[in-house]
Amino acid sequence: MHRIVVTDLTSLSSEKVCLAGIEPHTGKCFRPLDYLTHKECYQLNIEQGSIIQLNGFFQGKSIHTEDFYKTSFDVDGIDCNLLYAALRKTAVTSIFNG
Repeated sequence: MHRIVVTDLTSLSSEKVCLAGIEPHTGKCFRPLDYLTHKECYQLNIEQGSIIQLNGFFQGKSIHTEDFYKTSFDVDGIDCNLLYAALRKTAVTSIFNG
């Protein structure tokens, strides 16, 4: 089981939403599949800062692609402090590597 905080929600075509989140204690990024719909996000109160308990497995793919296939998930409230802490932990001053 992974506990992630939602960092981004991106609207896609066909009423689907791409969700991205960070596991706060590891800094690992999650981009779970299957996509949720706008209606499901609204009904489950999923927004930036939402805490989600997530089961599933990673498929080896490149970064910035949906790579975690969820088998179950539960929404466990919203914690903006945890969101900001996770973002601060994973932030870098520059992408320049040289």
